[in-house]
Amino acid sequence: WHVPEGSTPYYRDIIPPQTAARRLVGNWRYSRLQDQSLRRTLSWLRERKVRVVLYQLPVHPDVAAHIRTNPSYTAGYEKFLRYVDTLDVPISDRLALLDVADCGASAEAMRDLTHFNEIGARIYSRWLGARLHGLLGGTVPKTSMID
Repeated sequence: WHVPEGSTPYYRDIIPPQTAARRLVGNWRYSRLQDQSLRRTLSWLRERKVRVVLYQLPVHPDVAAHIRTNPSYTAGYEKFLRYVDTLDVPISDRLALLDVADCGASAEAMRDLTHFNEIGARIYSRWLGARLHGLLGGTVPKTSMID
């Protein structure tokens, strides 16, 4: 991205962990349009024999702690997980992490409460790659979008 001389780059506002937890899962809900769009996309992919793997990006340990300890946030997160259960994606094809520690990263691997920094992205990418490699039976697709 280009930052004109004399300008300050835009950084996401820093918010308290409790606020991040509330925004993520407090009173979690989805719209009919979001639900229909996701289900239609999954159906379209299924019809074409495209395997879908759902994954959840982890959050800062302080945010995860609020989700685990605040009954309202825990209920919102559980509601989200129940919704995922209705999507007809086998549980073996779901990778859900709440805390960055679950992929071997620490709080220092986070740019902010919900985004990795470069080191965190590398750690998570290695973790995700290893899981995907296992899900694919140790095979590598013949084509790659990265090439």
